[in-house]
Amino acid sequence: MNNILEKFLRFNIINQIIILIIGCFILPAFVNVFMFLFKFSEYDFYNYFELSSSLYSFIFKPWTIISYGFIHKGFFHLFFNLLLLYYFGNMMLNLFDKKLIINTFFIGIIFGGVAFLFAYNLFPVFTELKISMVGSSAGVMAILIFISSYSPESKFPVFIFTVPIKYIAIFFVLLDIVQIPVSNSGGHIAHLGGATWGYFYQKQYLKGNDIGSWFTNFIYSIPKVFNKSSKIKIVKKDKSFKDNFDQKKVDEILDKIANSGYESLTKEEKKYLFKIGKK
Repeated sequence: MNNILEKFLRFNIINQIIILIIGCFILPAFVNVFMFLFKFSEYDFYNYFELSSSLYSFIFKPWTIISYGFIHKGFFHLFFNLLLLYYFGNMMLNLFDKKLIINTFFIGIIFGGVAFLFAYNLFPVFTELKISMVGSSAGVMAILIFISSYSPESKFPVFIFTVPIKYIAIFFVLLDIVQIPVSNSGGHIAHLGGATWGYFYQKQYLKGNDIGSWFTNFIYSIPKVFNKSSKIKIVKKDKSFKDNFDQKKVDEILDKIANSGYESLTKEEKKYLFKIGKK
């Protein structure tokens, strides 16, 4: 068991999230087989982890505001989310540390869940409906919008073409908006909630305000769950960061990455990006 945990911890944060999501996809299948064999036909495994539009249900299952993001009921839903998470997540990981990835992804899921609950308990068209939601799309959208706002001209391969990432982000946002009246309204609203967090977080982060740091601070304050031997080192923000931040220099470096790849950067350029990512 310790060997498995050690191997898991060697992966980067994006791959760790992907492994956890895949595990949460496979586990219910085995649970359902067990329940079938012992004739627990009325047992619903997903009911304990999916996010219900009912506020009454949410009050008694508050953990579902995050757990729903790790549950997928369909293979293609899972595959598409993990594909986008892998590409855009690693693109973001090239520029920032894992704490920022965690804050963006997990709080994006929370924002998506809040948007879902808000819409289904406010708008008349939804108030009579009682549905549940699963999927990590809100967290994926948060990462996509964060990195596309930070580096809009970075290129992304689409078939035989390369397209600036900002157009990919615009396409997905517009697709979610126009799909709300058509199908999966709650899912599309949640995507927009995650996108909102990704955009707002990125704007504040560039100003030197890490408004998402509360999440990792909370997570790392539970050493018995995450790392019994770790000690949290609290680093005060450099107040001069906002004044010393050179947007033009960052844009030039990002253009260089888009055109020639991350490995084309000099040691000084990589060091500068790493310094920004740590702020």
